[in-house]
Amino acid sequence: MLALQIYINGLRADMFKDESVSITQSIQNVRDVGKIFTDFTKSFNLPASKNNNKIFKHFYNFNIDAGFDARTKISSKLELNFLEFKTGVLQLNGVKMKNNQASSYNVTFFGNTVNLKTLLAEDKLDVLNLSAYDHTYSKLIVKNALQSDTYLSSGAIVYPLIQAEAGRYFFNSDATNEEDYNVHYQSNGQGSLNHGVEYTNLKPAIRLQEIIDAIEARYTVANGFSSDIVFSSDFFNNSEPFASLYLWLARNKGRIGTNTDGQQVLNKVIGNWQLSGSDNYSFNIGNTTWSVNINTADKIVYFAILSIVPTDNSIVYTAYAIDNVSNTRIAEITNVTGNNSVDFTLDENTAGNYEIQWVVESTSALSFTPTLELTANDILNFGGGTNDYVVNGGTNDTLGFVYINQNVPDIKIIDFLTGLFQTYNLTAFVNDQNIIEVKTLDSFYATSNSYDITAHVEMNTSEIKMALPYNDIQFKFQEPDSFLAINFNRIQNQVFGDLLSPPSRDTSIDVGTKYTIELPFAKMVYERLSDQNSSSTLTNNQSEIQWGWSVNADQETDLTKPLIFYNVNQTISSADSKLSFKDGVTSNEAAGLTTYNRPSNVNLNSSQTINFGSEVDEYTGTTNNQSLFQNYYSSYISDVFNIKRRITKVKAYLPLSILLNYNLNDKFIINDISYKINTVRTNMLTGESSLELLNELS
Repeated sequence: MLALQIYINGLRADMFKDESVSITQSIQNVRDVGKIFTDFTKSFNLPASKNNNKIFKHFYNFNIDAGFDARTKISSKLELNFLEFKTGVLQLNGVKMKNNQASSYNVTFFGNTVNLKTLLAEDKLDVLNLSAYDHTYSKLIVKNALQSDTYLSSGAIVYPLIQAEAGRYFFNSDATNEEDYNVHYQSNGQGSLNHGVEYTNLKPAIRLQEIIDAIEARYTVANGFSSDIVFSSDFFNNSEPFASLYLWLARNKGRIGTNTDGQQVLNKVIGNWQLSGSDNYSFNIGNTTWSVNINTADKIVYFAILSIVPTDNSIVYTAYAIDNVSNTRIAEITNVTGNNSVDFTLDENTAGNYEIQWVVESTSALSFTPTLELTANDILNFGGGTNDYVVNGGTNDTLGFVYINQNVPDIKIIDFLTGLFQTYNLTAFVNDQNIIEVKTLDSFYATSNSYDITAHVEMNTSEIKMALPYNDIQFKFQEPDSFLAINFNRIQNQVFGDLLSPPSRDTSIDVGTKYTIELPFAKMVYERLSDQNSSSTLTNNQSEIQWGWSVNADQETDLTKPLIFYNVNQTISSADSKLSFKDGVTSNEAAGLTTYNRPSNVNLNSSQTINFGSEVDEYTGTTNNQSLFQNYYSSYISDVFNIKRRITKVKAYLPLSILLNYNLNDKFIINDISYKINTVRTNMLTGESSLELLNELS
């Protein structure tokens, strides 16, 4: 006999003796192949007992101050016969009233993995702390980071050869060619100043592993969140195919540091604070950041005043204070000249943790001297609790700096993660150590245990159904939005990288509906440049230079959807194929580049592509069959469309030894036939489990 216990925020809740509580468990349902963070959930009622009223803080009484917040889920745990069954969160849906008195609380239990959506909420990538990868934006820095895949932060940041503005690169080894955007290196130094790659046309990219690490670093209990986000290293690790994946840092169209109108903005996070004065109130000023916790108990009011003294009073600038915890500006002055100040107050009405930085922006290079004055007024110790803290910043300027948070694409973190899961057909679940295990579906099923449940099944109520809910499945990136991808679509009448019908699909199937998996990412088609010189010495006139181009169908500067790609540090073996990099004085650097970061849809180390179907590798010109579908979806989808695939529905009374120990990748055996688990729904009152099982196919 099963007995269910429910704990809410560590407190055991009272339950109705005859309340039916059913838990549905499914990692990846055959009827929804695109579902990622599958939960196990069923709404049920809890009595409005004295104990439960205390837990839910009499939610029905909206006059109670600091009452129960039903807008957020709370930590919960289910036990069977006082043995831990599932951990997760509980959602309060409402209260049923009888005769104007609370009768019961309606709640829903969710497994831990769904909590990921709650923690991340509407947060976008720009809330992550990626400041460790901020860097100076200069010709030398960009050149080195274009040549090397380890120069900046050991490879966390690279500069790929993706042209961010209008102006089409081409390759012409004719020494007399002086046209703009010719990227062939000429040893004699001939050519116009536009001859070669200009560093201001390039934007950086960040390795995806750094984004995963930043998500884990932000979402922790220590930072005020309800639980820690910790991913396993099964897929998110420093091995291929994940290790070479990068996200292009293009938040706005055009050059780095441009605003939404395409106007370039220079900015500077003020740093190098030179500390002076006492520190009685733990002002905690770092190199660039003031860290402070405001709470209602201390009754301390903080005042902050940043004074700006520019060297040129004619240059227009904007200055603001930004809180990196909430990613909001808490004070600012805009489009001013001359001496100015930015000030704000933090007190008990604005309680919380703050990580405050001060930023100055201008469209022309501006040198300035900042002075920061912090004042703490201790209300509880009136008469002796005022402390001034003056910080001098020395000379700063807005000459050129890349702040990663200001350049990440405009995308929600949950959408970014879901996109990765759908790209590689990943599945997630929380293990006993509260780590979110992330595996490909094939690797998830590769290790499993088997349980013979024949003796526990009521075979007289079984049902066998067709397992095919769809007649077709489509895999798509975002609509082509860059010139070369658009041009490919027009010429080939198909979208590069998409797969509109899997090879395993039987075209005679006429039941079911079409199912579409659409990623939030762009697909860029890259171009390997051919030598336009009729006397070229290169084999087949092919250079070793491949590039991307972020322009629209009219070849105008444009912004792609978030772009992920494989970075390949390409060695140029031919002396006649060197890449020209504009040095700002002559058409070429003293020597042409013999290595560069080549953007690619193909992982050089594993040949894995980020195309759903077989496509021609733009660099080699040969068809690559190592597609996302082939390596991550084919076995699962082939089973879905297999004529022998069935869903078997049975009812069983599983013993605790199985209920408490089985995993969703395990196999259930009935009469010597092995099945994968599609869903398990267990009624905790009766102990009956309704099983949906998939017959294994040889």
